[in-house]
Amino acid sequence: FRELFNNAGDSIYIHDMAGNFLEVNQVACEKMGYSREELLGMNLEDIVSPCHYNLVPQRVRHIKEYGYGIFETAHLEKGGREIPMEVNTRLIHYDGEEAVIGIVRDITERKLYEEQLKYLSLHDQLTGLYNRFFFEEEVQRLNNSRGHPITIISADLDGLKLINDTVGHEKGDEMLKVCAGFLKKVVRGSDILARVGGDEFAIILPQTDRRTAKEIIERINSQVEKYNREHPNQLHLSISLGMATAPDSREPLEKTFKKADDMMYRDKLHRGSGAKSQIIKSLMIALEERDYITEGHVRRLGKMCLQVGEKLSLSQKQLSDLVLLSHMHDLGKVGIPDSILFKEAPLTEEEWTTMRQHSEKGYRIALSSPDLVDIADLILKHHEW
Repeated sequence: FRELFNNAGDSIYIHDMAGNFLEVNQVACEKMGYSREELLGMNLEDIVSPCHYNLVPQRVRHIKEYGYGIFETAHLEKGGREIPMEVNTRLIHYDGEEAVIGIVRDITERKLYEEQLKYLSLHDQLTGLYNRFFFEEEVQRLNNSRGHPITIISADLDGLKLINDTVGHEKGDEMLKVCAGFLKKVVRGSDILARVGGDEFAIILPQTDRRTAKEIIERINSQVEKYNREHPNQLHLSISLGMATAPDSREPLEKTFKKADDMMYRDKLHRGSGAKSQIIKSLMIALEERDYITEGHVRRLGKMCLQVGEKLSLSQKQLSDLVLLSHMHDLGKVGIPDSILFKEAPLTEEEWTTMRQHSEKGYRIALSSPDLVDIADLILKHHEW
């Protein structure tokens, strides 16, 4: 028994019904940082974390009544570090007296894993914000709270689908993180910020009236304007915003959120195609920055297109579209990786398949812009013979 006791993989303690230690094994000493002699002069309450003190008598009574018990607790090592533990106990007789033997296992890794799972269940992995599940739980909780007036802001990253379809989901994810960063800057400690959809965010503002919420929206818009000024060669950022206020608990917050969402869509309609046009301008700048388009090439191509068009007696509108096409036909290349566009060796069949997608990518971009919609079909077909 002594050999098994000392060579066990877990800590083992034997204590009397008052919690005084009668015997401990070597693992217990090593785990807690005490010598055997020190532990034998101590009581269970000397190593239990203060937040578990009041549970010790209750658990001892449970063991005495039922003969066993399995508990989670936390022990304090000699240096003061708290270690989460699982204790499997049995009522025994030791030297003719009732006693408790406890096999104690360090569950630090398990607790960390549980915390990670809990975090993931409540947070959006991409942005680190709360997710829709947590947002809806908070809406339910706050419905009958005393935190009124409660205002909800609905925010939507404009043009995300266009960005994903043209320059890829990685760039779309980057823009979502930028958007989340701005929203984080303006929320207060009591506010609840969540990503509630692919491109949609929501902020719950307890004890906040419309005037204060408007100030928060103005700060968000200022942050966005500042970003676009400081990053002229990056994708243009645009966020549509709407808000609604529940003055008291008579209005369900689900209804308030719906109102905020409706106001956000009104803002999106008001912005109209302007946001997408700005994104497309950003894409063209990106093309120029990455040497997809050179000024001389565009000028020469435009001149040739105009000469051919005049020779064919095209109308003025057709000539204008043709010149515009000469400038914009390779717009879709913004969504093709540099590793393919600038590859010196011959492209593989798979790479050619990717390269051929630039016409379709450019077509989708052009459809999103009133300035380019008339040449969208020409962009789609500009490699057809």
